Formats: sequence, C-alpha cells, structure tokens
Amino acid sequence: MPRSTRQTVALFALGLTLAACGGGGDSPAPAPSPPPPPPPSSAASVTVAPASSTDWWGYDVSLSAVVRDANNTVISPPPALTWTSSADPVATVTSAGLVTLLRQGTATIRAAASGAVAGTATVTVRGLTTLGRGTQDTQCATSDDRVQILCWGSSGVATQPRIPNPSAQSSYAQPTPIVRGAIPADARIRQIALSTFHACALTEAGQAYCWGDGAGGKLGAGNVDDVTAPVAVLAGEIPTGVTLTSIGLAPTYSCATASNGLMYCWGSSGDLPVPGANTTAIFSSPRLASQGQIPAGVRLVSTAPTLNGGVMLGDDGRAYRWGTGAPTPVPVAQGQIPTNVRLVQISADDNFACGVGDDGRVYCWGSGFGRRFGVNDTTFRSNSTPLVVAQGAIPAGVRLTAVTVGGIAISNCAIADDGNVYCWGEGYQGSLGNGVLTDNTALTPIRVLDGQRPAGVRPLHVSCGQYHCIVLGDDGRGYAWGFNQGSALSLPSTTNAVAQPTLMTRPNRD
Repeated sequence: MPRSTRQTVALFALGLTLAACGGGGDSPAPAPSPPPPPPPSSAASVTVAPASSTDWWGYDVSLSAVVRDANNTVISPPPALTWTSSADPVATVTSAGLVTLLRQGTATIRAAASGAVAGTATVTVRGLTTLGRGTQDTQCATSDDRVQILCWGSSGVATQPRIPNPSAQSSYAQPTPIVRGAIPADARIRQIALSTFHACALTEAGQAYCWGDGAGGKLGAGNVDDVTAPVAVLAGEIPTGVTLTSIGLAPTYSCATASNGLMYCWGSSGDLPVPGANTTAIFSSPRLASQGQIPAGVRLVSTAPTLNGGVMLGDDGRAYRWGTGAPTPVPVAQGQIPTNVRLVQISADDNFACGVGDDGRVYCWGSGFGRRFGVNDTTFRSNSTPLVVAQGAIPAGVRLTAVTVGGIAISNCAIADDGNVYCWGEGYQGSLGNGVLTDNTALTPIRVLDGQRPAGVRPLHVSCGQYHCIVLGDDGRGYAWGFNQGSALSLPSTTNAVAQPTLMTRPNRD
C-alpha cells in the first residue's frame, strides 16, 4: 500500500476515535434536561367566608374562598371555582362570589373546586312584614323578626316626628329604623298604627308605646308633651294583668282593645266614647270606654277610630260604632250583611267604614259619594247600613280576605285569595293601580296590575293612605302605587307618581 494511502487511513481512524470519545475540541457537553414539574396539588377542601351573613334585600354580599390540599396547605394560585346558589329567586351569585340579595328567605351559596370538593355559606335575606295603617304621607312596617320598626315618607315636625331617627330628616325615601326609646330592645311588635300627628306600636306582650305630637294627651304618657322617641302608654284605668290586643288612632286621640274584651281610650275629643268626654277634656292616660249597646259577654277584638267617631269589631262578628249621633257604642245595622255572615276584619277613615265577612265579601257603610261603596253608583249618599260591594272584576268564587279604607276614603282596596288586589273608588295620581295616572273612577272593584310584583308573589298586607297604596308581598318586599307625596311610596323623591305596583326602595341599614 502506498505511503500516502496509509496516512489517510490512519487520520480517518483517529477522527473516528476522537468522535467516539466526545471530541477533543473546546465544545461544551449539552446541559442535562430539567426534571418534569410536580403534578398540581389536588383540592381537598374549600372554605367560604363569611360562613353566614344577613342583610336586607337589595344589597350585595361579597364572598371569598380558600382552597386547601390534603395536607391543609393553601393552594396558590387557587383552581377555578364554580359558584352556585340553592335559591336564585332569593339570592344570585356571580363567578367572582358576589351575591345579590333579592327577596326574603335563605340561600346556600356553594363554591366548588372539582367534583364533590366544595364549600358553602348561608345568606339570609331580611324582609318587611306587619304593615301599619298609613297616613297621607307616612307609612311603617316591622322587620321579618318583628323587632325593628321601619318607617318612610314625611316625618312631620322635628320636635314631634312620626319617624324618630337620629338623622332628623324631614322625609325618608328608604324604610328607616326608628329609635326604640322606651320599647325594650328584644320586644316583638304585633301592630303599628299611624295618624296625622302621632304613631303607636303595640308589642306582642300587650304594651303600647307612642311617639310624636302629645297635644291633648293622645300619647297616653300622663302628659301633653311632644316626644322624639317612643314612650310607654300608662296603665290608667286598665286593670293589673290586662294587656292590650289591638290599637287604633285618630288625629286627636287613641283607642285600644284589651284582653278583658273591653276598650280603653286616651286623648282629647268630643267624640271619645268615654264618660266625661267633651271638646275641652283631656285624658292623658287610658280611660275605660262606655259599654253602650254592646251586649254583655261580647268581647271587642279590634278598633278603628276616626276623626268623628269610629268602629269596633266584636267576637260576635258584629260591628259597633260611636261618634256622630252615637256618643256611646251602638250596633251597626245589619243592612245587606246576611244574618248568618260574621265580620272578621274592619277598616275605617273619615266617617266611612268597611268590613270583610266570613263569606268572602266586603260590606261598607258611612257617608260620601257612591264610588266609595263600590256599588256602581256616583251619587252622594249617607248609608248607616252596610252595602255589599259589587263583584266587579273579582272572579266568581274568589273570596276577599282583608280590606283597607283609604285616607278620606277616596279609594279602598282588598286582598283576595286568588293572590290579587282589587280596588274601587276615586283614582287620583294612579291610586287605583290600574295603570292610569290621570283622574279616573272605578265604580266597582278592578284588579290592580301586577306591575313589578313578580308572578307567584302573594300579597300579605295592604294599606292605603290618602292618594296611595302599599302592599307587602310574601317575599318581604313592598310594592307601592299612587301619589309619592313626601316619599310615601318609598321611591326616589324625583318620582311624582306611579300608576301600578312599583318595588319600594331597599331598607336603610342605619
């Protein structure tokens, strides 16, 4: 083999040897591959905070969640969570855990990490109940636990407010808690009553507390002082151990029925049904009302005083009245009430009254234009005997369960067992709830539109002032229509009037 050939082969062999040994030059060895990332921690628990919360409808609650693994180590960043509500009509929740409170009730909010790994929180939505008998421009209700009293509308004069609150506003568009004054902190409220210048609350224990204008002794506190917080009504002639069962107010006096079946009144009026009453006499603590022609053994269960007299309901299912032409109680004539029908509820204002019979019909008596009576009549009449309200738009077989006489009896409304409200009388600024803002008249009952009251929400209480009405639904919210004088509808003051039920403003937390 030639020498040159032998050199070429040797060099080639040397190159192969060097390559096999990793080279002999300056090139670095390749870096080792990084280790694979550890698998993500599996979620073992989810904790939602706050675990429970309570607030009024219309507010939001912000929830947060912490996810931990099996070693109780917080996983960061956390895995994606799925938020859901057990009751969307009560409260809804966004993907970020923001809960919107919609109506009275309770909902469980669930934050799920994966599969069955989830945490929960409970939200309770507060509502209103026990709507008071309203005035022209003021209304009150209790909270769902019946402990708080919340009022809205015009507060009246600052030194004698119908809505006693530290902010001392002249009016409140939101239902606002009143100061409790002498009312015990844990006392539950059975009933609220309002009149032109004062208001009273009756506790479930049977004690009354009043506030506002004290002229004539109508607060029952033993004096004629104006007060800015509730004061206790004195016992006066109420025997020891006897408690109050219902309360009603007129502009210048107050009356209440008691557990002994009798009625007691205080204040100043020539129409007070108590011995010695005249236009100048002042009774600053409860006095026993005259028995009049109420049969012995009949127990009074409720009362509805008015400016010039009032009515009472006995446990015999009969109504009794006092006032013009009757300084002491006399039975209301039978009129068109069938002899086998008993009245179960009454309402009165301005020389006019209505009662609901256990037959599901409404009967009205008093004085005024025929449209007050709902009997398809426009003539002025004075009927001391009850007339049956016409069927009107009320479907056959539907029974009326509660009635409210509007302020100065312009319009009256009733709740029916079909879940609707029916009104009749004079429609002013939408007060009939029929969608008409201009003046109109319903000579017989018409159905109030649903408006913003959701389908399925049933009315529990209805109260009408002079030109407006409010209904509380079983969702704990109020729906109002008519003239928004002094924010009586709990709508923004820029809203003058609405002609169908409109959701009230959410309550004030303060």
